[in-house]
Amino acid sequence: MSQMFEKPNPSPNGQRPTVLLVDDEPHIRNVMAFKLKKQGVNVLTAENGMEGFETARQMQPDLVVSDMQMPRCTGLEMCRKLAGDDATVKIPIIMVTSREFEIGPKETAGTNVRAVIGKPFSPTELLKLVQQHLPLRKSA
Repeated sequence: MSQMFEKPNPSPNGQRPTVLLVDDEPHIRNVMAFKLKKQGVNVLTAENGMEGFETARQMQPDLVVSDMQMPRCTGLEMCRKLAGDDATVKIPIIMVTSREFEIGPKETAGTNVRAVIGKPFSPTELLKLVQQHLPLRKSA
């Protein structure tokens, strides 16, 4: 079986890249984490936007993959908080959303959302987006 990542792009600290997965559905988090770990990516998880924001501030991931609809703090609210914080402003974000909650440039203005993927999605499609957007933090 071929690898999605030939070699994981190193993070700014020279380590394997770290992705923060933020989703209130445990099975979605677990499947995404499993697929990313198989590709040599360090994975952090959070259950909602508030927890995601705090984890991003503390752990400084190279990329955030976040669901849109979550309790306590939506993915978009979390993205705005990340954009407003000097410590997290440059972290690229991939937003995952149900088809009925379309997100466009107007909604993501002022955030670091680099891509939006609709549910249901294929893990391969998500892995390609992760690979595409991981190096962006270094150059942002």
